[in-house]
This record gives sequence, C-alpha cells and structure tokens, in this order.
Amino acid sequence: MTYNGEDYIEDCLKSIITKSNVQIHVLDNNSTDGTIDIIKENYPSVYLTQSTENLGFGKANNVLLEFACQKEMDYVFLLNQDAYFIEDCLDNLLFSAQKLGDQIYSPIHLKNDKLTLDEGFSSYTFGGKQFNKLDFVNAAAWLIPISIIRRVGGFSPLFFHYGEDRDYANRVRFHGHHFSIIEDAKLVHNREKKRWVNNKENRIQFSNRFYINLLRYYTDINSGLITCVFVATKNTLGDFVTQLFAGKWRLGFRNFGMYFKCFPQFGTILEYRKRAKLANGVFLELP
Repeated sequence: MTYNGEDYIEDCLKSIITKSNVQIHVLDNNSTDGTIDIIKENYPSVYLTQSTENLGFGKANNVLLEFACQKEMDYVFLLNQDAYFIEDCLDNLLFSAQKLGDQIYSPIHLKNDKLTLDEGFSSYTFGGKQFNKLDFVNAAAWLIPISIIRRVGGFSPLFFHYGEDRDYANRVRFHGHHFSIIEDAKLVHNREKKRWVNNKENRIQFSNRFYINLLRYYTDINSGLITCVFVATKNTLGDFVTQLFAGKWRLGFRNFGMYFKCFPQFGTILEYRKRAKLANGVFLELP
C-alpha cells in the first residue's frame, strides 16, 4: 500500500530481489505526488491498483489480502513504502517460514545506518533480546501465511490509520499464533523520530493516537469487556495526571475528551468483539 511515497517507493521496490516465485502488488491510496509515475515508468512488472480515495492502511491492505486468498497464494508479505530489504531478506524469510509453520514472521528492522535497531522494533523485542513468540511487531514488514489470514481475517474497519496492526496482533494471539523474528533477514525502516513540540498540530495528532489506543484497549478480545474498560479508564486518568504535571494541560484535557468520544462507539465495539472471535476470515470477502 502506498500514499504519497515518492521519496521512498523506489528504494522499496528495487530492493525486492528474490529467487522465489512472487508477485509484487501495490495499491495506491490516491497519491497526489509522483508515486504512481515512478511505479509505471520504472517498475512495469508491478501489479498496480489505483484507488480513487484514501482507504487507509487496513482497508487498502484488505483488498490485497482478499486477492491473495482468491488466488490461493501461500503467503502475503506486507511491506511499508518507507522500508526496503537488505540483500536476501525475502528469501531468508520464506525459507524459514516453510520450516517453522503458522506464525507471522518479520525481519530485523534497522535504521538508515543498517546497524542500529529501529527504536520501535527494539522496544517490541526487548532491546533485540527476544525474537520468538512475540505478541507484537509493527506491520511495516509482515510475512503472513494464507492459513492465518483465512482464520484471523483482515484488518478491522474501526481503524483507519494506526492501531490496526496492534488490533490484528491481539486477534492473532486470541487464535493461538504469535510473531517470530528471523535473524538472518534484515531491512531498513527509513523513518525519522520527530522531536516533540507542544503546539496545536502535534496535540491534535497525539490525541488522535490516544483515541486509537483507547479503541484498541476496548477491542482486545483476549480480555473481558470489563477488564478492557478498566484498562482504558486507568490509562486515561494516568495520562491526564502525567500531562498536568508536565505542564501540558491542554493536551491532558484533549486526551481526556477522547475517553468520552469512545462512548458512542460502544455498540460498534461490542459487535466487533463478537465478530473478531470467529475463525472465518472476518472483515474480508473470501470465496
């Protein structure tokens, strides 16, 4: 899936060098920059689907997940536009997956220097110390067996952008699977950590992410609803106190408002929790 990725897409696509039988599919979320032109001019073998609207991360990827299931492919590899493989990353992942069975696999995520662990990846793997039976790795690079997709389903429509991979990971765990890192597979996740500035734009973005996290707590089907409500409430109050003591009272009140924004969604959340427990490819249209 791409969206305004002209600064990244070339590094991403040219890194996909493999001896395996693969197809490269890109669904573009109505980019307004030169992303489409780069793909058409330089990568004619790529299967390109152009959306007339921005579907968001989950819904766009669901289109490709449905296609892969319909074509009875063995695996789907989700790759962010701002990530690119190092050497035989994809082949090493596929080779390991064929031996190890039904898990979701990910390579090691490195910064641009190709030596230092990506900060998010480092936190998910406890500083690079745990690579097996993980509850979560971000979806910048997931190799998913089709059998898991047919069981767990697609990404939830509750999440437009951000939070959908955490939600999916919760459902993967509910259905008895986990994430594993393949140590001889590496890629660069070409993203920069932005310095926090306490301005209105950043407060809005931070509060939107806070709201997404609240939805993720409520929809975690590994816990009962009462427990989920308790966790969401506890984290909201904790954040409110933290922001006030840090002098970020505007952000604190904005985040607290997001707690109440979730209430009208409870009917949808309850229906979601019921559907997400099914093992029949929920949120996808499968044959």
